Amino acid sequence: MENKEIPFPVFRKYADGRTYFKIESTSSFVELRQMGRFYSFLSYNAQNYGDHLMINDMIHLSLPQYLPSTADEFQSTLELWESKFILAN
Repeated sequence: MENKEIPFPVFRKYADGRTYFKIESTSSFVELRQMGRFYSFLSYNAQNYGDHLMINDMIHLSLPQYLPSTADEFQSTLELWESKFILAN
């Protein structure tokens, strides 16, 4: 499933500004998420076919909930939320 033409990392977000993704490969990504007063940092590795499809949808903006983002936007959000994270793994 690896596509050498995709310049990783790829950055995506949800329109509500509460979830940001740094897609590192076709099988892994980092997620920053705000849930009310809580903030999480999740490093995720695809475990099955469905996970790979989800990452592929994010990369190719196949679903309307995924919007383009940038490295700068991801990094500034990371720095802003860093002290508030509940580490998921």
